[in-house]
Amino acid sequence: MLILWTSLFLWGCAGAPEKDTPVATVPLEQLPEPEPDTASTLPKSRHTDIFNQAEASLATHDWQQADVTLQALPQSAMTTNDKAYLTYLEARIAYTHGDQAQAVALLDNLLFMDIHPALQYRALSFKHYILEMQGDSLASAQLADQIMRFAPRDTVAAWQRNVWLNLARADKDTLLNARAVVVDPRFKGWLELALVSRD
Repeated sequence: MLILWTSLFLWGCAGAPEKDTPVATVPLEQLPEPEPDTASTLPKSRHTDIFNQAEASLATHDWQQADVTLQALPQSAMTTNDKAYLTYLEARIAYTHGDQAQAVALLDNLLFMDIHPALQYRALSFKHYILEMQGDSLASAQLADQIMRFAPRDTVAAWQRNVWLNLARADKDTLLNARAVVVDPRFKGWLELALVSRD
């Protein structure tokens, strides 16, 4: 860990300062603690074909076709993971047709559910993407820090870089305010490092 902090410190920081934003908190006790690679593989489902068809439509930004495809799902014969996957896809549909607030609200509904790590990883990663697009660097950094605790092994380094780069974009007052209220010692360590780099 010392090597990580030292390496990050040597990178320095870059980026334009941004406005103060509240820290987006996901209770750490609600985050799954699986083996990292379990976040890579989606759980088995009898509705895999429908989910895959909706994913293919969203890949081409055809949210209307994705919405129509999902209508075929039988609500009474779905597991908790199926319902979570449906909610995740509905969030992507909402985002694709321009309703970011609805997308975030749907994703937030998943954060407190006991669902498969791969679904949790997708939901949190998508929320992180939205926060970055909104320019909320502090919230993006905090969420990236939480995601990498159970992310697939081959993505952890990228999430670490994401935390650092987002903190580098936040202004000093934002970092100071966050340090005063954050209770998670690991993310507070990131904040401390970011503040030291400013000096």
